[in-house]
Amino acid sequence: MKKVSGSINLQSLGVKVLTTRKTRAGGILFEVEGNEKAKLLAGKIWEVVGDAARVRLPEPRTPVLLLGVPEWADAENVAAGVTQAGARVCNAETCPKRGCTDLSLPTKIRFYNNYHNITYDEQSALLKSLMKISEVGRRRDGRNDATSRRTCTFKYTIDDLEVCRLTFIDTFQITKRRVETIQNKIKNNIGTPIDDRGKHRNRPHAIPNLVRQMIRQHIDSFPRQLSHYSRKNSEKEFLSSDLSLSKMYSLFIELNPDVKASKTLYEEVFTKEFNLRFGVPRSDTCKYCDMNYIKLISAKTEEERKNIEIQSNLHHSKADQAYKQLKQDADIARKNKNIIVLCVDLQQVLFCPNLTHSSIFFIKDS
Repeated sequence: MKKVSGSINLQSLGVKVLTTRKTRAGGILFEVEGNEKAKLLAGKIWEVVGDAARVRLPEPRTPVLLLGVPEWADAENVAAGVTQAGARVCNAETCPKRGCTDLSLPTKIRFYNNYHNITYDEQSALLKSLMKISEVGRRRDGRNDATSRRTCTFKYTIDDLEVCRLTFIDTFQITKRRVETIQNKIKNNIGTPIDDRGKHRNRPHAIPNLVRQMIRQHIDSFPRQLSHYSRKNSEKEFLSSDLSLSKMYSLFIELNPDVKASKTLYEEVFTKEFNLRFGVPRSDTCKYCDMNYIKLISAKTEEERKNIEIQSNLHHSKADQAYKQLKQDADIARKNKNIIVLCVDLQQVLFCPNLTHSSIFFIKDS
């Protein structure tokens, strides 16, 4: 230890030793911060001591206490016996299946992991492939084909080893009912078992997909206005302020009088499948914004489009700066009674004629 401490500078290596203690076997255990630093320190110690001492990195282990092991038992045989005992769940004295004895624990774990990493239908197909149906080999005394309820027997195989049903169930961690369900489908000559849970086909009041599609097409037929000019990213679209859900539903029924669709269904499709609002976008635009937008959508080259975007962003930044200055002036006026800030806004422009006939909704803004 003195040779090691005199030859290794922990500070130069950047190794931080948290604790040092002596083990029961007489070794010295260093607790080092960081796995890479621990490997570095182990390598340096090995260079110093060489074959004079054994240097290794301890691995976390879970101790297991075995009772009743005779003193003459070999450690390797005990370990093999424990592994095999963990694989077997049936009674070795009464179970006639040789495969239950030969089936190892790693094989069971491999089949278990493969089973639980696939879908339910694929699990059913796997279980079916491992079960073979055959005729009854023998019956109990006094029983025959006419008096016995048993019409067939099943054989279970795992890794080409024939096992009992108890081992089969334990390997995949499934229930007896799950096995019986697969067996009943095999008896009835049903192909690959398919999970039909939740797939009801006896709903007389189910809404056809055609009705929902007609509602979607009707909502899409209304012209809408995009919020192009908003400086905040938004995916909302705006319908005419003269519209409402009730009006849109009335127009749908007027166009499709034979379709049975409730207002609740129409509202559900509108709110869950569309991002629409009624009214105009609240972001005001100026003449320069409108001009840049028209230029942008008609630009033919990428370079021209980038130049327009640069000019538009510069214009928006100036507007943002003006709004910030207005806010600062308003804050100063609130604190100083000798300063007055006047902000003048123009009246809203109303367009006319403003008609509300049903056909107007589909041709406005087009």
